[in-house]
Amino acid sequence: MEGRTIALTEWEIAGEKIINQNVFSLARHGKRKELEDLFKGGIDPDSLDRNGNTLFIIACQNNHKSIAKLCLRYGANINWRNNFDKTGKFYAKLFGYTALYEYLSGKGAEE
Repeated sequence: MEGRTIALTEWEIAGEKIINQNVFSLARHGKRKELEDLFKGGIDPDSLDRNGNTLFIIACQNNHKSIAKLCLRYGANINWRNNFDKTGKFYAKLFGYTALYEYLSGKGAEE
């Protein structure tokens, strides 16, 4: 995992501090505006949680296509594999998120 960062830094949005797991919670709950503000502020879209999931994978696990697209726009690795050797596309297929799966297929994502 050389060259990867873990989101341990505090970020402030509208007076609220968002740290560590809260960043991943934004992706999990589809908080697009807040995530975009963090990306503009320099947070790495390939930051990892304790399971090796990126914000992109978290978005795919929760069927948030707009968040997945946002992550990609800010440079997320579409084929990153977490600690369980699973990709975002794998989770889209596993959970039956057809539209997201087809979008990722069209982008050349690996399972």
